[in-house]
Amino acid sequence: MRTGDYRLGGKILELAASARRRGLVEIALPIMEKLSRDTGETSILAGLHQMKGICLERVEGHHALRVSHERGAIFPLHAGSSGKVLLAYLDPSEQTRIIEEGGLPRFSKTTITDKKRLEVELERIRRQGYAESDGEVIAHTYGVAGPVFASTGKILAALTVSAPTERLVGARSKEMIRLVVEAAKGITQEVSAYDVH
Repeated sequence: MRTGDYRLGGKILELAASARRRGLVEIALPIMEKLSRDTGETSILAGLHQMKGICLERVEGHHALRVSHERGAIFPLHAGSSGKVLLAYLDPSEQTRIIEEGGLPRFSKTTITDKKRLEVELERIRRQGYAESDGEVIAHTYGVAGPVFASTGKILAALTVSAPTERLVGARSKEMIRLVVEAAKGITQEVSAYDVH
């Protein structure tokens, strides 16, 4: 009898966690759709999965040539704008654990593989409130990501726009950063209203 109760309890916890995740995606989706309309590019909502990032949702851009990620795709935290935003806002002890256990493998010539350089980059991300990536995981792609916070102030997700680098040069990248940061703040505000953790 106790074993059955324990299993039921575990199942309920699982469902509760799933409902919270669906809540986040449901809150974010209209904002992501607007972001993709405004930019013409693919927007991605990413969360934490153990010591990696995971694509929770995506909204495709309208360009024939675009950068995309499958829902459920796993990616590193030290490379790419989504991963770096998620890593930047974790507790320092958690950052150290992830870096030490996962290492800093190279994916392209712009991947940060030096711990000190990564620490400087993470500090810069926290200071400016967003992350950029120029081909750190996939060559010739540019990404910008803004943090989404839970009502507790903990990092909950990263909102990212990715595109071929050639489309995001000069003033276009500045506008992209502004739109992504505003959209991420919009999701944070909605999340706080619904008290999603």
